[in-house]
Amino acid sequence: MNTTIEKPKADFLFEEYQSKQHFAIGFENILKQSHALHHSDKFIFDGKNWIIKPYHGFAVVSMVNNNPGNEILLQNLSDIKKHLNNRLNKRETYYMLPEHSFHQTIANTLSDKRFYENIVNKGLLDIFPENVEGAFNKIRLDFRNGPIKMKMIGLNVFGSCVALLGIFGKEDDYQDIQSFRKQFYSDYKIQATDTKWTRPFVGHITLAYLGREINNEERTLLADIINEVNSSFDFNDAVFNITQTELRSYTDLSCFNKITNYPVFNFVK
Repeated sequence: MNTTIEKPKADFLFEEYQSKQHFAIGFENILKQSHALHHSDKFIFDGKNWIIKPYHGFAVVSMVNNNPGNEILLQNLSDIKKHLNNRLNKRETYYMLPEHSFHQTIANTLSDKRFYENIVNKGLLDIFPENVEGAFNKIRLDFRNGPIKMKMIGLNVFGSCVALLGIFGKEDDYQDIQSFRKQFYSDYKIQATDTKWTRPFVGHITLAYLGREINNEERTLLADIINEVNSSFDFNDAVFNITQTELRSYTDLSCFNKITNYPVFNFVK
């Protein structure tokens, strides 16, 4: 067996990360991103109904509703989603994700074609969770007696989604996530399935996907409403408390399934 470990690429430095997140929720950037937004190929409105396309995979995620202390955040997310629904007023344009799907991805693993090529077609569906558990068991972080706290600061649009972005009040919280990711992606059994670092960590909770093409007027309206939320909503109590992360599977991006015996990593020991 080839046990060569590929060094994972690096996430942003703390100050760079914080700065990028603040820049992302700025008025001019949101306007620019709204005009670059493309419609999703996974949530599509066909003129009558929403079609949710199959999209299979694994991910290491922290679910909002499965980490204690996030009751206020869940209410915040619900309020923001309702406001977006009311102001955008077009159910056939934006697919609003169900609250049970709200999460932060801590480490991407495999999805879609790469999931089938490296897991399903090689008969590793049962072994992969065991490999993830083995990687979790090797991860060593400094002792902490409280959750990682990610403060949500405002909405942004990117790719095909609308998401709430987060920063960290303490650099140690961000460094624990960085360290977890670096150690996870360095594990040779994880790398053997072609699971690897593909993009920097960005704290966000996805709320909605664009389900059809929109014109410039609709894009400007979207930017105006996003900026309206960011300037008027009180984000002071919008904090994501992260005490654990876990492996979950999904068949589409609206539901992340908790499977018995799938591994869980506790940040708070």
